[in-house]
Amino acid sequence: CPVSKCLMSKCPVNNCLMSKCPVNNCLMSKCPVNNCPVSKCPVNNCLMTKCPVNNCPVSKFPVNNCLMSKCPVNNCLMTKCPVNNCPVNKCPVNNCLMSKFPVNNCLMSKCPVNNCPVIKCPVNNCLLSKCPV
Repeated sequence: CPVSKCLMSKCPVNNCLMSKCPVNNCLMSKCPVNNCPVSKCPVNNCLMTKCPVNNCPVSKFPVNNCLMSKCPVNNCLMTKCPVNNCPVNKCPVNNCLMSKFPVNNCLMSKCPVNNCPVIKCPVNNCLLSKCPV
């Protein structure tokens, strides 16, 4: 019997039923992965879980071997890939990428100042550049 004009496989795949009806030309598993339904359709060649992580959908496709959250944090995309073991916010701060990892309890900007990366940590209330003087 069609379900919304889509046939449903009666054979479990890993104990999950599979819809034969494309959703945006993608097959949809009815089996939860971590209690989340999973689209079998690549998004930019990436499999997409529909399960929110902190209420954000997460791509299962590695970008430079890093998982990418599609959820904006302060309107910024967040990669789950460590850079020098630090998570990196993809939100520009004055058009500079900002690491969320403290270096000596200071945030690190990836934006060069005089071609030098800058720590957003005050030293005597001054911003410290990592550029050699």
